[in-house]
Amino acid sequence: MEDKIFLEQSKFRSVEESSIVAFYNPRHDVNRFFAKGDEEDDDDNSLDLDDDLNVFKNEGTDSDLIEQNKDKILYYVDLENEEIIDADKRESSKEDCDDCEEEVDSSVHPVLFNQFPLGKDHNILLMFATAGLPQVLSDEILDLLFQIFRLFPDRHLRIGYNSMGAECWINNLHFHLLSTDNVFSEVEDTKKFPIEDAPLVKILDSTLQHKSEDEINMYSVGVEFYITEEWPVKAFVVKPLKRDEEESKDEEPKEDNTFGDSPDPTASVAHAVGGILNILIDSNTPHNLLISDQGEAVYVIPRKFDLLINAANFSTEFNDLCGLVKCKDEKTFENLTDSQYKKFLKKEVSLDTEAFTKIKDELITKFVKEYECTEY
Repeated sequence: MEDKIFLEQSKFRSVEESSIVAFYNPRHDVNRFFAKGDEEDDDDNSLDLDDDLNVFKNEGTDSDLIEQNKDKILYYVDLENEEIIDADKRESSKEDCDDCEEEVDSSVHPVLFNQFPLGKDHNILLMFATAGLPQVLSDEILDLLFQIFRLFPDRHLRIGYNSMGAECWINNLHFHLLSTDNVFSEVEDTKKFPIEDAPLVKILDSTLQHKSEDEINMYSVGVEFYITEEWPVKAFVVKPLKRDEEESKDEEPKEDNTFGDSPDPTASVAHAVGGILNILIDSNTPHNLLISDQGEAVYVIPRKFDLLINAANFSTEFNDLCGLVKCKDEKTFENLTDSQYKKFLKKEVSLDTEAFTKIKDELITKFVKEYECTEY
């Protein structure tokens, strides 16, 4: 398998006096992008630039995205019915049901083989591929996406997302699925992204209960908003609101948005994250996301627009901003330091204090106006 060969070439290194981890694979060497060989005996490392940048094909809005990537589909997920569908069985069912093909296509989502994985089982989830949705997130999409954690109840599962302008190369709605247990398997004692250990400062609690009695309360679980501290890129973090055990016993869970008989915290988190995303989209601010803790912790990283491919010696995708730094050449991999990483991200990627504070203030105003909240 192509991914097995790629993984065998991957190198990991814990950066001294830092929590970050450096990653390198010769297939990602930036120098190759400008020095393609034409010799007949050129090795497998020489690929087209498009192949190096993209994990799946997208040759125009009028083309069949599924058909183009048919050879990369591992399986399908039916998020609404919480089912995993074998790719071969899916094709057979389509042949037997021509009249329902459109309905089937819209209800299941393909998971694709990633030819440049960060670790074993680092795959790509395409959502609503036949509809051609752009790489834009909403709370409704997040709420559906979080069902993936029911299908794969693995505490190491993480979901990554890069918006356009945040090192996303294809404008079709897609996400990275990966396990920190696999990605960091060669780095001792590291089982999560380093940003997950960054100190947090709480800025807001919200019960998500409307101030207006005329509004219907849809959520049984509130949310907490945090900001990362001592991390080179400023990020918002959304988690379920922690409540006193006795207080929780006195309230009956609502029928909507539940895991069985218990309130579903991820529905509340999705709604709250959607509020942040709306602000970022309206202001044309690129962003990266890391989703952890089975959907109960979402890191939203507003940022400056991405750089040209040769403007930095490591990439600035979600994984890089969260502490797994994908180096573009071996020299950078061997010599990367904590101060170099932090200095670059603070200067070239992270929003300045004024821009970030503006987003934070708009977020707080939005939720305080509509819901019962506590500011910090």
